[in-house]
Amino acid sequence: MKQSVRSREMSNALWPLISFVVLLLVIPSDTLSQTAPAIPVPQGGVPVPLVPTDTSKASLKETLSWLEKRLPEFGSFTVETGGQTKIEAIDFESCDLQFEMSDQGWAGVPPSSAPITIKLGHVDPQRISAGKCPNQLDGPHPRGCVRLSSPDLIDLPFYFRDPDSALRVGRALKHAAILCSAGNSTKQTEKQSPIKPLNKLFLLTRDSPVYQNPDEASSTIGHVRRKKLVHVTGITGTYFQVKFKNGTLGFVPMAAAE
Repeated sequence: MKQSVRSREMSNALWPLISFVVLLLVIPSDTLSQTAPAIPVPQGGVPVPLVPTDTSKASLKETLSWLEKRLPEFGSFTVETGGQTKIEAIDFESCDLQFEMSDQGWAGVPPSSAPITIKLGHVDPQRISAGKCPNQLDGPHPRGCVRLSSPDLIDLPFYFRDPDSALRVGRALKHAAILCSAGNSTKQTEKQSPIKPLNKLFLLTRDSPVYQNPDEASSTIGHVRRKKLVHVTGITGTYFQVKFKNGTLGFVPMAAAE
């Protein structure tokens, strides 16, 4: 009798474990991976927000904002010998990315810095490559490289702290290049639409880039600040044509002015 009671108690104790094992055998492995996906954690132990890609359907503004934060973060590092590489963001408001790259502390190499402009509208998305730097020996801290193909850039690699960081930047740059190329081709109608003449001062309600054409994918030729008056000389689509004191013409989104 005692043995029967013990058997029932043991069965009751093991039943949850048996049920869990059966559940693992029944549920497909891909279902488990979908419910608990692995979150990649780069150096420093802090998860990085999802990389903007075609899959994530990130907008151009979201993609450029991501690049403005992550390019300096991933592209600034110190090597074992003490050499330092640094990237500083300057202007990521349009498809013309502007940043500065500097190197110092490298053995036998004087400190240097150079402004870099990447015109994403001129970059072939299919010729962006990223990953581990080629011809690099395996070591404790392998570096990552991103290469771009553009008429405005010499085909030189941009170095990043590790291959994973380079892959992330490469994917974001590819997505941004696709969006910028699409903007150049699909918005021609708005660019070529007639400009309705206007001669009026408008008060800006927020800061805004000034674009060369009525299109956020075009080059940025300046900036205007909130609470300032701008001379509007025309309207086209959703943009004001503005004229500066030096005679320069540009375009500002209507949402930036009253």
